[in-house]
Amino acid sequence: MTSNFDITQGKYSLNRVSANPVFHQDVIKTGNKDNAKLQKMFNAFDVDRDEVISTEEQVEFVKFFKTFDTNKDGQLSTAEFDAYVDGNVIRDFFQKVMNAMNQSESVPLAEAEAFANQYKSALPEDTVAVNKKITNSKNTSESEAAETQKKQDSAAKIDSTGTGTIEIQDSVQKTVPERSEADNNQTLHKYVVQMDESFTQIIKKSLKAQGIEKPTPEQIKEAKEQFKLDNPKAIKTNRKGYEFLLVGAEVKLRGNVSYAKDSDATIADWCKKYPHLVLYPQAKSSTGKTAQTAKSKSIKPTKPAKSQDERKSEIQKNLENITPDLSPKMEIDEKLQKTADSITEAQKIAPDFKKSLDDILTHDIIGADSARISMSRINKYNVAYIVDDTTANRIDNVLGLNKNDVKKRILAPMVERAGEVGAISEEEKEVINGKLSLDDMQGWINTLSERIKSADSAIKKEAAENKSAVQQEQTALKLINDNKELFANSLQSLVRMVDMAENQQDEVKKSNENLQNAVLQDGTEIFIKRDDSGEIIAVAIKNSNSTQKTDVVFADGQAAFQTVNDKEPIIINGTMFNFAEIKALAERIFVK
Repeated sequence: MTSNFDITQGKYSLNRVSANPVFHQDVIKTGNKDNAKLQKMFNAFDVDRDEVISTEEQVEFVKFFKTFDTNKDGQLSTAEFDAYVDGNVIRDFFQKVMNAMNQSESVPLAEAEAFANQYKSALPEDTVAVNKKITNSKNTSESEAAETQKKQDSAAKIDSTGTGTIEIQDSVQKTVPERSEADNNQTLHKYVVQMDESFTQIIKKSLKAQGIEKPTPEQIKEAKEQFKLDNPKAIKTNRKGYEFLLVGAEVKLRGNVSYAKDSDATIADWCKKYPHLVLYPQAKSSTGKTAQTAKSKSIKPTKPAKSQDERKSEIQKNLENITPDLSPKMEIDEKLQKTADSITEAQKIAPDFKKSLDDILTHDIIGADSARISMSRINKYNVAYIVDDTTANRIDNVLGLNKNDVKKRILAPMVERAGEVGAISEEEKEVINGKLSLDDMQGWINTLSERIKSADSAIKKEAAENKSAVQQEQTALKLINDNKELFANSLQSLVRMVDMAENQQDEVKKSNENLQNAVLQDGTEIFIKRDDSGEIIAVAIKNSNSTQKTDVVFADGQAAFQTVNDKEPIIINGTMFNFAEIKALAERIFVK
């Protein structure tokens, strides 16, 4: 952190966070006129609502304020704050939090974020392979290093084409630049990454051990590239492109550099110094002692422990919020279905009816009786599908029939239907009810016919969707009811996991990068899936007695389940399960 916290005199640095939490009382002071706004901002960063902004939450705090850094210099100035609405209040909040941070030991932001995101998988108690035991000696002799290099060389074969393709014994192929003979013959020395030292610092130590006291930027850059060749898996990169090495990692250097502590001791010290960045307790060492856990209650103040009754009440409340309401929410719109059926029937009889009417009007030119009988079958539902612009001419050519019959038998039902479906204006109705020529009538017949057909199509589609939605809901409700016990057990497992995570944290183990699953001691598992932005988009539950990969998967608008009798998962579409509430519970187990 910078020592100058007066925003009017200088800039704020965004490169570090506090190793200790920031307390509510250090930020929100009584009597401040902007307390309500400051409280809203505090709540935005205090995700777990414990009146404390922890180190993990501080990382998100600094990342948010980095968006204000318009010139991307890693610092904030008065002008950059003032570019935002309520800039003074935002600046006041930022200053209070940063001042509170500065009262305690600080941690590089990149290291805090990187360790939380990258190193967490190395600390579960059951991850023996990662917590490997190494020698306590401070240095590896040149003979040991040479023997190690000899084994590595024998494990790889350079192909005769000279392309630089190395065939590793585990069949993984990597393409790297070719090394010179001098490079291949140079001895590599073991080194353990110590606490609070950067990649660049280690490179400078290595160069100094090789006789280069004051390396140039070009020499440092070249040495870094060589280090990457010598240690192809050691370099980690966070989302911002910052390169770093994991605390306690074993690497190989060109220079023989001494180190104070071995891997286990270094990691233990790091966990002790930065407990809020450790997501799991450290594995037991060979002496049987356990490093300080990440959830040390003596360091991070928490709310008073809940009583058994309070916990039961909260569990019940959480369960009620996610238990599906299995009463039907939808029903068939009978009026809509009846209208759609009428349209369908009209469309069905229209072709034969139109042909019959055309024949009568074309050949029966001396009498109107049969034509009138035929036209009496025209109604508001079928008129648009039976007549066209030639029908009016034919009617006017039949003895005893004229344009008045066109207006009465055709335009009148068309206007009525068009009015029902909103396909005609009041002004247009007045025009049609006035005096019209036969040509005008023909034009209106064509226009209203197309409008009615379009509206009818939309009505039929709406009716079909209504019917399908009701059937889909009924199917979903039946599936849930038929498997009620499975869903009930899964939802109870999720709620129980939340309770354990918040009240008996030692009973919940989280594993995998990006916190993809959590496990209770009885074997119950909760899985989550995130999108590219980190939002949880699916929550899956596997009960402790299940033989399935997952029992139930919840997503927005969907749920999928599988029983021992199902070959494929069954998908339920609908909103019977409130995914927003399910996701909110999952976020209380995992990092939001």
